[in-house]
Amino acid sequence: MSDSYSNGVANGSTPSLPSAVPSIIRKKLMGYVGFANLPNQVHRKSVRKGFQFTAMVVGESGLGKSTLINTLFNTTLYPPKEPLPPSAERPKTVSIESIGADIEENGVRLHLTVVDTPGFGDFVNNDESWKPILENIESRFDSYLEQENRVNRTKVVDNRVHACLYFIQATGHSLKEIDIEFMRRLHNKVNLIPVIAKADTMTDEEVAEFKERILSDIAHHNIHIFQAPTYDNEDEETIAEAEEIASKIPFAVVGSDKIVDTPDGRHVRGRAYPWGVVEVDNEEHCDFVKLRQMLIRTYMEELREYTNDVLYENWRTEKLLGMGVAQDSSVFKEINPAARMQEERILHEAKLAKMEAEMKMVFQQKVQEKESKLKQSEEELYARHKEMKDALEKQRADLEDKKRKIESGRPITPEKNTQTGRRKGFLQTLFVCSLFGCTYHTIPVLTLALPIPTLFYPDVFLLVIPFSRDRPGLTMASTAQAVVAALDVFGRAPDKTSLDQANNWLQDFQHSADAWETCNVLLITPEAPVAAKIFAAQTFRAKVTYDLNQVDPANLASFRDTLVAALEKHHAGLRTVIIQLCLAISGLALQYPAWAPTAVSYMIARFGRNPALVPALLQFLTLLPEEVSNNHRIPITDDDYAERVNQLLTANSKEVMNLLALYLQAQGVTSAVQSQVFHCLRNWLVAGEVNIQELSQSPLFIFTFEALASEELFDSAVDVICELIHETQEIDDNMPAIELIVGRVIALKPQLAQHRDEEEKIRGYARIFSEAGDAYRMLILQHPETFFPIVEAIGVCSAYHDLDIVPITFPFWMRFAQVLGKRQSVPPVFLDAYRALMAVIINHLHFPADSAPLTGQEAEDFRSFRHVMGDTLKDCCLVLKTNTCLLAAYQMITTALSRAPAPVSWQEIEAPLFAMRSIGAEIDIMDDEAVPKIIDLIPSLPNHPRVRYAALLIIARYTEWINRHPEYISVQLQYVSAGFEDADTEVAGAAGQALKYLCQDCKEHLVEFLPQLHTFLASTGGKLLQDDRRQVYEAIAHVISAMPMARAAESLRTFSVDILAQIHAITLKPTAATKEELQNMGDALENLETMLRIVQGFGEDLPPACQSSCEEAWSVLNAFLVKYGNDYEASERTTRVIRYGITLFGDTALPVVSSVVARMSFSFEATGYPSYLWIAGKIIHRYGNEENPDLRGSFREVYERSTNTIVGLLQAKSANDIPDVMEDYMRMLNMIVPVVPDIFFESSAFPLVFRAAMEALTLVHTEIIFASLDLFVLILTHDCLNPNPATPLPPKFVTYAAVIQDVVSKDGLQFLCYVLSGLVGEFPEDSLSLVVSIFRAMAVLWGAQLIAWLPSVLQQLPTSAAPQAAQAQFLSDVTRAVTDKEHDKVKYALLTLNRASRKARERRRMGGVMDR
Repeated sequence: MSDSYSNGVANGSTPSLPSAVPSIIRKKLMGYVGFANLPNQVHRKSVRKGFQFTAMVVGESGLGKSTLINTLFNTTLYPPKEPLPPSAERPKTVSIESIGADIEENGVRLHLTVVDTPGFGDFVNNDESWKPILENIESRFDSYLEQENRVNRTKVVDNRVHACLYFIQATGHSLKEIDIEFMRRLHNKVNLIPVIAKADTMTDEEVAEFKERILSDIAHHNIHIFQAPTYDNEDEETIAEAEEIASKIPFAVVGSDKIVDTPDGRHVRGRAYPWGVVEVDNEEHCDFVKLRQMLIRTYMEELREYTNDVLYENWRTEKLLGMGVAQDSSVFKEINPAARMQEERILHEAKLAKMEAEMKMVFQQKVQEKESKLKQSEEELYARHKEMKDALEKQRADLEDKKRKIESGRPITPEKNTQTGRRKGFLQTLFVCSLFGCTYHTIPVLTLALPIPTLFYPDVFLLVIPFSRDRPGLTMASTAQAVVAALDVFGRAPDKTSLDQANNWLQDFQHSADAWETCNVLLITPEAPVAAKIFAAQTFRAKVTYDLNQVDPANLASFRDTLVAALEKHHAGLRTVIIQLCLAISGLALQYPAWAPTAVSYMIARFGRNPALVPALLQFLTLLPEEVSNNHRIPITDDDYAERVNQLLTANSKEVMNLLALYLQAQGVTSAVQSQVFHCLRNWLVAGEVNIQELSQSPLFIFTFEALASEELFDSAVDVICELIHETQEIDDNMPAIELIVGRVIALKPQLAQHRDEEEKIRGYARIFSEAGDAYRMLILQHPETFFPIVEAIGVCSAYHDLDIVPITFPFWMRFAQVLGKRQSVPPVFLDAYRALMAVIINHLHFPADSAPLTGQEAEDFRSFRHVMGDTLKDCCLVLKTNTCLLAAYQMITTALSRAPAPVSWQEIEAPLFAMRSIGAEIDIMDDEAVPKIIDLIPSLPNHPRVRYAALLIIARYTEWINRHPEYISVQLQYVSAGFEDADTEVAGAAGQALKYLCQDCKEHLVEFLPQLHTFLASTGGKLLQDDRRQVYEAIAHVISAMPMARAAESLRTFSVDILAQIHAITLKPTAATKEELQNMGDALENLETMLRIVQGFGEDLPPACQSSCEEAWSVLNAFLVKYGNDYEASERTTRVIRYGITLFGDTALPVVSSVVARMSFSFEATGYPSYLWIAGKIIHRYGNEENPDLRGSFREVYERSTNTIVGLLQAKSANDIPDVMEDYMRMLNMIVPVVPDIFFESSAFPLVFRAAMEALTLVHTEIIFASLDLFVLILTHDCLNPNPATPLPPKFVTYAAVIQDVVSKDGLQFLCYVLSGLVGEFPEDSLSLVVSIFRAMAVLWGAQLIAWLPSVLQQLPTSAAPQAAQAQFLSDVTRAVTDKEHDKVKYALLTLNRASRKARERRRMGGVMDR
């Protein structure tokens, strides 16, 4: 077999591959069998048997683990714990405790086991706290494996841990080292679910920021946590639920099994505090409900399955292989379901990523390829445009002349026309109108020189659809002339208003019933302008998609004949018209049950016998499978769709293939027709409707490969071959065809050398070989003696000099590496292939020589592509192992350096360094072989900027390893510090990156270096660019965060005082600061903000060093704002520092808070800068519950002053001109309402607030719309409006209610206009729930007014966004809901209106014009 492939295919033979598994026979059932009842059988068995679930809880003591478990399962599994007395002996190690319980709910029994881990994280040295837990999990695996291997396995008890709730302390910082180490060690043994314990100790913003840091740490350390899975064909609601659960990870929870009373009299599980009640089961308070939903209600079975199918199977495989147990592959083929599942998931994710990169490359290349053609087309279009414009100008002049004659009373002499039955440019009323049962209106219509035939072609049927009665006097002729006039507007390029009016008119026309016959007239009229014919064809396609219900079913056959006749008439005309008509016919076939079974045969019979019509037929056959598969806008049920697919595609596949083969071999066939044949064949392959075995035996198969020799057909043939290979990737089902394909593919290998200088040919061959390698990778692995030539060919393509072609091969190398990486041993031939690939990639990584540097976009593209190649180097690591790759790159550098004193180019050093950096994520942080050599090499590298840049980024990438080997820190810190002094700004930037990550990952070891860093900033900081300086401050902040609290506070004060001193000096300067000085102050404030953001805070009891810092800092910042608060950048930077200052100082800042709010109030009034409102809102949210009179007075002042300022701005400008101001104003109001409602409602500013919020609804800005709707929900659902309160309302609530009632009675009509216009217009889809809340409140409290207001509101909605039928249905539904007092049904009325609106808007966006 190997001999026959030594030089391609010998004597036309094909290799004899392993016999294929017989094809699966798929049959349709003729009646009910009964296996559809299997789910019920499984359900009965499961309920009878009961379920087992084991959950482990891990976390430091005092985080509420026991309470949360009791809360989760609504039972007392853990009794209350007594605190240990101070004299009691503490445990020395982590212990493992299990509690089991049988619980039952609605007849379903669950044996629940909870594994607790007391002692975890409670010791001085917690380095190996994870070990007892890991050993316990593995011992449970061992126990299950032992039970599986018994002779009698009737009583297998599953005590494996199915989920591990890992409790994270609510610090607000990032994950601690013990957290990371635990999750790294256990994430491949158990389903990890991170939980933020006692989340009620943090604000919502702090929780969100903390979650973001946790997820960032988890991603950085490649830790796998359990994610809610999604499955194919799931409904939108289930998918949305899974996405919502995933968005809450890590879950911020509060546990409590105690019942407490809320202020409104409800009994809830929660915790009572002086400031309110935290409700466990309230999703607005914590994520407990989502955690329970994921762990118990929705994904408990997935947790059990993933444990069994993936985690346990992986452990079992490693265990048995470690024991020397090997499976005899000669007896049966080993299939590891866990590995298979994991492989497919990884392959899918990697495929998407690689495809995205490849598509980007291909897109850029295609753009470059077509650029010259587009320029040529542009010139042709310009010439055509000029010609049409001149003709229209002439027509306009003629019309003006006729108009003058009419006005002067002179008769117009009809122009003579040689065409019988036609008149041109005349006052007319068409007799044809009476043919369609229309009212005959005798009115003069001034034509646009568009001849309309009075008698139509006998073989063309015009639809019997009367004109709209609401447009008296409009005939089909005048409508057609109006279409032409509207299209003419686009040719004249007038003002935007005219364009919008024309566009809107055309879209409304496309929706109308008149469009059917008018478009037919435009298509069959030879003198109609080209633009009108294109528009008519596109309109037909759109109306078939959306409006076929306007056609009487009895007339569908006649309409079909109309479309087919139009296609015949235009078969040699504009390609756009042909395409749109073919799509319309395809869409009609999909919706016309009586025609679908014979549609393809009908078209073949009508067009296939006439050579002139064959191109139109091939266009239809090409588009049919694409339209049937992809046009999801056609309203058809799933069952009907499946039936049409079978009738249109499956049943006709063989006939179409025979027809294509016939055309391909026809005498005198042109290359254009042959290319069409290939395009058609490819689309049928993509649709999965071609029998591969039959195709491989047909002339099409042979001709496709032979067509590679044709310049005209090469690209089309490549497309077909790649699709053919892709369709045969199910190896067992397609082995006979694969034998034929592989022989011909391998025979193409010599073409790579023959066409080496033809990039397009090499690109095509690269696609073929890469597709074959990807599809047949398992065969390559099993039979390298036969299939390895494919790998060799891919290697040649990877080494090609054109870097646009190289990435085509990357998906193969990635997927093949994933297969090889799972094997215990890799055949030497594949190891050699990946070694060669690594050398090729590093060679591609070389920058061009200095004599021919890259510039501009070219350089940017190459830099981006280097990162893509870096991913392929990671694939090499998977096969060759990371150390091998690192040492190979290291050897390249040392070999180059050994040539000294001979010159060594910097490119030879930089490329291997980039490779080392790319694979840095794969290194073992405990490695003592390869990484030490690299780290030792760095200080001795040549002092070239590009080399230093690459070396510094290696240090930044290897900081986790350096943390494990602190003896290297001093030398690396010196190298990094020297990088800041380099004249090259990119080198200094890389030094900043390296220092940041060095301090972040090695912060515990760098505490003693902090004085040196302070000295470095003082001496060198001023010379750095701001981005680099900020990274130094970020690095310093990481070190400070690792210090003991008192020392950290002193260090933070030291660095902060330096910055504040600079600001104070500028403020005291008698002359105004220069632009450069203000920029420097902005940079200094940014650095201070960076430090505060990372350090966060010290808790409620500030260390002594910070006791007086708040007043001191505010005095500096206040003076700075007084003098320079009118500078936008200064305001932005200062307020951001204040934001993090609030977090740092907490309640300690109370003495200055009122002063801060007052400054924000005056500054916004003076400048209108939104940052002042933003920080005012943050302060109100944080301190709103304080009863300090001065503080409350400042809140009232900022509320009223800012509202007056906003009103003034809106009188002078549009809300669209100040979106950032409106957003921060709305957010501030949302923070005011819950905490100080008396200030909000009792102020005279409230009516102005209501109107300003309505104005905000007009902005096309998601965040502003949400903020505004949230505010209206807070107002209209406030407890003061509750008609049936459970407890007496506070006296002030009467005042609040009266104010709201007064405002709604005055502005309710306008308010409803804003809300409904937004709902059917530009509101984001997620806003529907808020609109429902608003409307329900209106229905309950203002029902009568709502019904009275709605008709006039609906009249103002554009029918293009809310069709008349949908408006009428909405009005009826709301009226019924209010009248019957079934207010919840308002929701369904809004849902129905929203769906109808979305459909209308979607169509309007498409414009009825669905070009290809």
